[in-house]
Amino acid sequence: MSGVVWFDDRPLDAAGAYVPIDDASVMLGDGVFESIAIGPRGPFAVTRHIRRLRSAAERIGIDAPSEAQLRRAIATVADAASQPAMLRVTVAARGVEPGSGARLIVTTRPLRAHGEAASAAIGPWVRNEVGFLAGLKSTSWGENAAALRAARRYGADEALFVTTRGDVCEGASCNVFAVIDGHLATPPLSAGCLPGITRELLLEHGVAGERPIAVDELWAATEVFLTSSGRGVHPVRRLIDGHHPERSVALPAPGAVGRAVAGVWSGLIESSNDP
Repeated sequence: MSGVVWFDDRPLDAAGAYVPIDDASVMLGDGVFESIAIGPRGPFAVTRHIRRLRSAAERIGIDAPSEAQLRRAIATVADAASQPAMLRVTVAARGVEPGSGARLIVTTRPLRAHGEAASAAIGPWVRNEVGFLAGLKSTSWGENAAALRAARRYGADEALFVTTRGDVCEGASCNVFAVIDGHLATPPLSAGCLPGITRELLLEHGVAGERPIAVDELWAATEVFLTSSGRGVHPVRRLIDGHHPERSVALPAPGAVGRAVAGVWSGLIESSNDP
C-alpha cells in the first residue's frame, strides 16, 4: 500500500500508518466497512455508501464518525489516489465496552481487473439469513475468505452462498442476478444478502424483481451475472457445483439481458456521480 491514508482523525503517509497488534479491530474483527469505486469524477455514490456504513455501525453498536467526518476523510484520500481505484472505509470498534470509541481507517488500492466474465461455484457454503451480521459488510470476513479459497480450488472466481432454506443468497463479495423463465430476478434482502449499492440502483431503475431463487432455478437460469462497486455488472460464464466440482454448466457471458443491464449501469454512472 502506498500514498495517503486516513487514520482516526488525520491523513498519514501509508508507510507510517500502523494499527496496534492488540487492537480490537485486529483481535476481534469487530467493525464494518465500505468499498467505493473512484473514477475520473471521484468516489461514486458516496452518500449511499456513507448511509449504509453508519447504519451498519449503529446496528452492531459502534459509534461511527459523523457524515461530515466521513466525507472529509474520503475526499482527502480519494484526491491523493491514482485512478481508477477502490477506496475502503473501515470503522472498527476499539473495544466491546460502551464508550470504547471507534477507529476510522480509509485506504485505497488499484482497481482489480475482473476479466470479461466470471466463473462461480455454488455452495456448500451456507449464509444464516437471520444471523446478527446478515446483510452487513462486516470486517469479520473469515467465512467469505474460506469460501473463496475453496471456490478457487474448484477453478471458480467467486463463491455463491445459499441460505439455510436452500435458496441463493449472494456471492462472497457481490450480489447475484439471474434470468429465470425470461424474467430477471435477484434474491430479496430477507435472504440475508448485502443491500449492495449497485443492486439497489439497478432495482430502483426497474431492471429486475426481488424474489427467492432456489438453487435448482439458478442451475436452470439462462443468464447469471454478479454486481458490486468494483465489478459493476459482471456476467457469469460458468457455474460450478461446490458439492461436486466436476459438474458445471456454461452460460452466455454476456447474454442479451446482461448487455442491456450493463448499458443501464453505464448510463447511471455517466448521469450522476452521487445518484
